[in-house]
Amino acid sequence: MTFAFIAILLSLFNFFRLEIWSQIEYINNIGQLNFLEPSLLVHIPRFIVVYPSFYFGELFDIDENLMFTIYVIILTSLTSMIWLNVQKILVIKREYINYSFVTPFFLLFFVNGRFVFALFGLSLLMVLLIKLRLKLHGPYVFAGIVISLLYASVSSGTFSVALLFLILTSWRLVLNSLLTGNVFVKFVKTLAGLLCFTFLIYFFFLFLKKNLDYYGGGVEGLVNIVSHGMGLILNPAPVLENCNSENGLICSVSSLLLLSDILHAIFIAIFVMLLSFFSAILYSWNLHLFAKQAIIVSVIGGVFGFTTLMSIIFSFPILLKRFKIRRDF
Repeated sequence: MTFAFIAILLSLFNFFRLEIWSQIEYINNIGQLNFLEPSLLVHIPRFIVVYPSFYFGELFDIDENLMFTIYVIILTSLTSMIWLNVQKILVIKREYINYSFVTPFFLLFFVNGRFVFALFGLSLLMVLLIKLRLKLHGPYVFAGIVISLLYASVSSGTFSVALLFLILTSWRLVLNSLLTGNVFVKFVKTLAGLLCFTFLIYFFFLFLKKNLDYYGGGVEGLVNIVSHGMGLILNPAPVLENCNSENGLICSVSSLLLLSDILHAIFIAIFVMLLSFFSAILYSWNLHLFAKQAIIVSVIGGVFGFTTLMSIIFSFPILLKRFKIRRDF
């Protein structure tokens, strides 16, 4: 709470201020929203989670960006509390709790507000899935999962990470649940599960199409999306073609890679070796499968975007040695 109080004070005195990103400002300025328009539909979930900034800003006559900053600080506090709660649930003894739960507050001053929304969504999803696994969940756990995916949807990359993490960690639980009960109960569960899954996949493909179209469409769009993240090493040309002052470092790396084919081949070889080394370390590291799955989906997402790669941060509170955590997890 001390960190949150300091951050709010800094924002009130204009020493720290975040701004609502342009997509949300644009949607807010549209007189009437057409929820059936696919190009707009993909932005509706992120608009919903940011909307309190506009609503309470107008209600209390506060600048919307100041309200947004306070909102982000509150989400950071909630994320920190979630991380601490996760460790209290999992560890055998209190002395095994690490101090990773302060990380969100340090990130607050180095990342944009958009990523804080995604980190909160991923962290909420993580704690809910852990409670599901340990059978500690309450009646509102599924509503919580919907909310977590809603917050993760502020970025198509982080939404994809959340969706993949959900599928990897819970498919067995879902399958076991579908096999319990009488025929009618099984039918209702199956139908509800299929509807939810179809809805999520529909949104995933909406996000995918939007990004493909933005980067050129078709195969070209797919190749260019890969270049947006760690795939830059494999194909830096599209990045260099769309360089601007905001991503100077990435542009410099792209330019360096394109100096010669030999240099580019060397960097690709180094990249492949580092990924292989990372995979070997991850395989041998004594971590719970949940933690490994969180890292893997984040790294996969990182191939398509550097912001998505930052999703790996949500694995921090569960990077605990297996002998330190509950045996039933």
